[in-house]
Amino acid sequence: MVCTCQVLFSHFLRLVSLLICLGFITKISQMPIILVPLHFDRDPLSHQPSCQRSIVIRPFVTADFMTGIAAIPGKHLPEEVTDAKRFYIH
Repeated sequence: MVCTCQVLFSHFLRLVSLLICLGFITKISQMPIILVPLHFDRDPLSHQPSCQRSIVIRPFVTADFMTGIAAIPGKHLPEEVTDAKRFYIH
């Protein structure tokens, strides 16, 4: 069984690598990530418990780390970053 920290760190590394490749790593000031027990690809009528998780990223743009705004895909980040398939781990 894989530890939650390992899963989050693995996804974080993939995301940072993508941002470096796309040249957007310097545009993001902070980027917390969380693992939530949400499984989006299951039939809601089956009433099966969720056994998968989703990763949520919250990129943040700031100049002084006292105030800032959430990074917006297409404005502060390229749309490719939000492609969930890119981060899928088997």
